[in-house]
Formats: sequence, structure tokens, C-alpha cells
Amino acid sequence: TPMNAIVGMTAIARSAAGNKEQVAKMAAAVIRGYQDQGMVVTAKHYPGFGASPVDSHIGMVYLEGDGKELLERELYPYTYCMKHADLSGVMVGHIMAEKVDPVYPASLSKPLVDLLRGTGYNGLMMTDSFAMIGLTNMFGLKQCHQLAMKAGIDMVMTSYRIGAREAYGYMMDAYREGMVSEEQITLSAQRVITAQNRTLREATQTVITDKERRAVDDMAKFSISATLDGVDSPALDTSKKHLFIVQEGNIFRDPITGELRPEICDMSEAVRVLKEKFSNSDFITLPEFPPKFQIEDVLTLTMEYDSVVMLLMNRNESYMGSADATKRMLAVLDGLRPKISAVVQFGCPYAAREYGKVKRVIFGYNGERCQQYAALVLAGELEPKGRLPVSF
Repeated sequence: TPMNAIVGMTAIARSAAGNKEQVAKMAAAVIRGYQDQGMVVTAKHYPGFGASPVDSHIGMVYLEGDGKELLERELYPYTYCMKHADLSGVMVGHIMAEKVDPVYPASLSKPLVDLLRGTGYNGLMMTDSFAMIGLTNMFGLKQCHQLAMKAGIDMVMTSYRIGAREAYGYMMDAYREGMVSEEQITLSAQRVITAQNRTLREATQTVITDKERRAVDDMAKFSISATLDGVDSPALDTSKKHLFIVQEGNIFRDPITGELRPEICDMSEAVRVLKEKFSNSDFITLPEFPPKFQIEDVLTLTMEYDSVVMLLMNRNESYMGSADATKRMLAVLDGLRPKISAVVQFGCPYAAREYGKVKRVIFGYNGERCQQYAALVLAGELEPKGRLPVSF
């Protein structure tokens, strides 16, 4: 779903494509690359987040569909990667599939573990983190450790808020109370060792070559995407007087030091290139959560310019719950809509789903090279050839 929160987490969208076949093909290539370098890989998050708008760090994710439907839809990339990439592990998400198990989410559910095992997969299965409040508020932290073992999960990713000794105690209690047998513990240990033996080997490549650096640069260049609405080109006239509004990170008080610090919202490379190419234009900054007086000041300031360009960066990190721009920044966009000629969007592309009608949206994703190339697209020096990983 385009409203999904968790798949858009971090600065880069975790969705490779909008269809299961393309997702599976790209995932298999990534898995082979990691495993060839000696790493154990866990495909995640089984059975799948994509159809839900909920962030499991905060609330419980629910999937519709019975076992057959999940196998055809959510599990397709998993079974493909098992066949085409010799997948070494699966991470199980805190995801409810009520038609398969009406009581427990996948990370605690024997029916959902058995559903995956029924595909022929006998590899490593581990839980997602038990630091996620959406799960532990419903079932309790100690019970989560024990229920996961009872369900047949091989490894538990405990909460980073507790120590290893406490987590070990929870699991030992499960063994002593007969929730999990010694045979099952032995089988899980064997799966861990098997996964290591399949992947832990000498790295086949230890030096990044010039050819690979050029390939990375090409990926940045050819990833830049653009959507157009009522215009024929993503480029603007560089000779005109545009006002560039550049988003700044929100100020917060560091919970450890008590100091006031800004959130990271660095678009300096894009700004550097744009200032060079749009020499007749001006640049101002606006916080991610601008106060009323600053919104009013910006709206008034824009009257003397030919057009307005907004540079936005959106992330969806755990416990944020959304990949979208803040409502205050969207209010600025709405107020300036008649004059906005372009939005240059960095980070998570999902944010653009709330922008409404905008003549040009250029998607620069993440990284300095992407920022440079997105700026060159707006200046008319590069054609955007990327394809969005999500449709909305």
C-alpha cells in the first residue's frame, strides 16, 4: 500500500518495486551479493509489511488473507529467494495474520512458522526486535521470548533495553517450564550453525575497484526520478529569479546530554550545485516544524519571485510512524501551491503521496551524488531516467 509506513523507513525506501516479481528478482541479487561475502542474510519481515500502513515499532500490523493468499502474495519473494539465492535466514515480523492465527503475531505464532516451513524451507528463523512497543505492550516482554521459542523460532532478537542475562533467564525459564524441548533447542542450534557454514567464508572481493566506483556513480545518476503534472520538462529556466526554500532539521533536546541539537537534514550538496546553476535565485531555510510567524514571513517573501522551489528531506525512522512531510510544511506547500514550480524530494519518496498537485517532483533519494544529480535534473543538464519504487 502507498500508505505503508515501515517499508519507507530510513532515508531510503525499503521497497524495491511495486510488484512482487521485481521485488523478488532484486532481493535475490542483493542476497547473493551479501552471502558471497560471507554474511548470513535474513529476509524480512515475514510474512510482509507492505499491505499495512502501521509501524510495528508503535502498533500492531495486521494482514488480510488466509494461508493460500499469503503464499501467493506476501511470501512470493521469500520462496523465490530460497530457490534462486539459497537464502540463509528469515526474520519474522510482529505481524498479525488473523486468518492463519487469530491470537498471536507471526513472531510468536506456530501456525505462521509452520506456514513458512511448509514451503520446504528448513533454514534459520529469527524474530524481529523485542524492543518494539507494539508487540510487548500486548504480550509482555518475558512472554514474548518464551512464546517465540514455543512457536519454533530459532533465534530471539531481544530488546536492547535489557541485558543479555535477563533475556537468557526468560528463555531458560521457558525450557524449565516445558514450553520448549531440548530437541527443539538442538535443532535451532543446528540451523544457526548450518547458516554460518553456508555463508561464512573468505570474502571473494576485498577492494573496491574504479569500475565499481563508476557503477555506484551510475546508479546514483540513473536513479533520479521525476513526476510531471501539466509541464513537459523537469527543468526550470536557470535565468529566472526563483526562491529556493530548503528544509532544516527540527531542534530537539538530547536525552543524554541535555543539549539542544538539530535533526540531521543535510542537503548541502544539492544546495551547492543549485546555487551554481541558478545564480539569479535566492535560498532560505525553513524548519521542518516552522512556527506561525515564520510561515507567514515566508509566504509574504515569495511574492517577489518568479517561482518557488521547495527542497524537502523526509525520513521514516522507528517510532516516527510516518514518512510524510510534517503538516506544517504541507501547510506551507498548500499556501504557495500557485507559485511552486518544483519540489525536490530527498530521502523517502513515499512523502510525495501527500503533496497534491505539483508541476514537478524530482526524487533524489539519498547520498551526496544523488543530491548533485537531482540538482542537475532541475537545471536541465541531466535527464531523469529512474523509476519510482512505489506507485501512488
